[in-house]
Amino acid sequence: MAYIRTTADEKISIATILDGESLETAMHKVISSWLARNDPIPEAWKQVISPIDAMPCNDLLALGPTTCRQLASQSQSSLRRLRCLSEIFNGLSFVFAEKFRVASENSYVVRNMCGLGTLPNELLVRIFEFVVFGDRTLPNRWRAAVPLSHVCQYFRNTILACPLLWSDISGNGGIAALSLSRSKEVPLNVSFKIDTSGSSLDFNIKVSDASMYSKRWSTLVLQLIRKDSRQFSNRHMAGTLDMTEVCRGFGELDAPLLETLYILNSSGLALSEENGGFSQWNTPNLRYLNTMHIPLTIRGLSNVTHLTLMLSMDQFGFHNFFKSLTQMRSLKVLVLKLKSVLIGRAAGEIQEFNQTELHVLRLRVEVYAGSITTRSFIQTLFSLLSFPRAISLEIRIIGDVESRNLDEDYDEEPMLSASREVNSIVQHGGQFPLVERFSLDTLGVVDEARKPNSLTDLKRGVILVDVPIDKLPRLKHLLLGSNGTIRLSVPIQGWSNTTTCRTFKTTSCLPALQTISVMILSPGRARGFANFVNALINEQKGRGGWGAFQKLIVTADDRSVNKGGRRETVTYVGDDALAWCERRNNREDGGLKTYLD
Repeated sequence: MAYIRTTADEKISIATILDGESLETAMHKVISSWLARNDPIPEAWKQVISPIDAMPCNDLLALGPTTCRQLASQSQSSLRRLRCLSEIFNGLSFVFAEKFRVASENSYVVRNMCGLGTLPNELLVRIFEFVVFGDRTLPNRWRAAVPLSHVCQYFRNTILACPLLWSDISGNGGIAALSLSRSKEVPLNVSFKIDTSGSSLDFNIKVSDASMYSKRWSTLVLQLIRKDSRQFSNRHMAGTLDMTEVCRGFGELDAPLLETLYILNSSGLALSEENGGFSQWNTPNLRYLNTMHIPLTIRGLSNVTHLTLMLSMDQFGFHNFFKSLTQMRSLKVLVLKLKSVLIGRAAGEIQEFNQTELHVLRLRVEVYAGSITTRSFIQTLFSLLSFPRAISLEIRIIGDVESRNLDEDYDEEPMLSASREVNSIVQHGGQFPLVERFSLDTLGVVDEARKPNSLTDLKRGVILVDVPIDKLPRLKHLLLGSNGTIRLSVPIQGWSNTTTCRTFKTTSCLPALQTISVMILSPGRARGFANFVNALINEQKGRGGWGAFQKLIVTADDRSVNKGGRRETVTYVGDDALAWCERRNNREDGGLKTYLD
């Protein structure tokens, strides 16, 4: 028999509460009444379950004790009945809500499952390609391809029938062999990790197996590592690795389709090339080279159009560098990344070299600022180079914004000065005579693991940098970016990083700009850019070049410091550009929302 517990903690049967009716009968009456009249109280119950109206005290006394006890009993009976049914229906409602939630989730899954199951193979392959190749952060594409092949037989049949999805040959030997067997005849991207810590080189993939398919290689990555010394991966160690030893493992490599070659070195060892290390490689179609060591003897070097070179200054050989430049007659894009060196290590031996013209169209230079060795090296290197055909120049300077005074009691403003590095790259007006697009990014490093106060110093410090547009006579498009409080100046007489449009005198040595683009990266501020742009535009306006100027493009990006951050861009045409500068000077910097209006 079913019971419920009353407020008096007494057990009373449901049948007693419902005046002899079963629970099923009572629930049926309630539901029927609700469906028929939108009222849960059946008509037959209303005489005994309806609320008792309040009455004056005299009327209540006139009823007598017996009638009062009957009214109290009727009220308690109604309360118990409604409480019983309420608890039953609430429990039922809760269970139904949970069942509904499960059914909703199941319906979503079934729709997706059936939808994928009915997709034509061609569309499913496109989805797989997006999954496998869409995430550029994946070091190994097979990590996406293999799980897809294990979902169901339909997925497996589809992905195995698409050899392009197995074109990434990396990971361990077993995975590489599996990918090779499924890649059919498509071009291959092959990646070797080569451990240099032992007495002999250890390849993660069996070279002989992969070399059997070398005629289909499109991209080759040689990554030199040192497994037993992770802490030295970004530092130099005593010793040199001859790339001939690496090449010996490949023998007479025939890779006629190879377009891209990466030689990445995190072993800490210097790289050299003796006895024609790459001379047995047939790579006539080589176009893209990303390396810390230029393979002078490789066939196809003259066809390279894009070179990304990581320069380790204390391991840099001027002779090999200039020798390789004379061979790369097709070079159009050059990216130089100058790797910082340990304190006290000087650059390699500098000899007498003739002035060299590089006929590249685009030059990008990335430098870590703050080292006298770095400035000296850059000054020497670029004093020997000119770029008579370059139309695009990009410079990216990064460094620590920090106090130069070691006395903790002296509160000095943290600072990063990058002017010397920039002026060491752009040295005179004849060096880049045709450059039309100049991009200059100056970024303070935030590395709280290495320097706990790096973000605080960046926020309260200042970044000083020269913008050498006076040495770029054909410049039309100027792009500036920073994540700090920037102070910009042009290295000519009469201009300083505190110059405003009211104090600067016009000059004829500056180019007529068509567009100026500003990138404000948090926690950077807008006012420094506004001061510079204001002075620059008014200078151009003062010498009659206002008609050439088209627009100011301002982008603010706070995603690096805010999880919910965003990137927004606004374009200001003509006088609106000057108005933007004036508003920035008259308003406190208050974050992204105040930079764009």
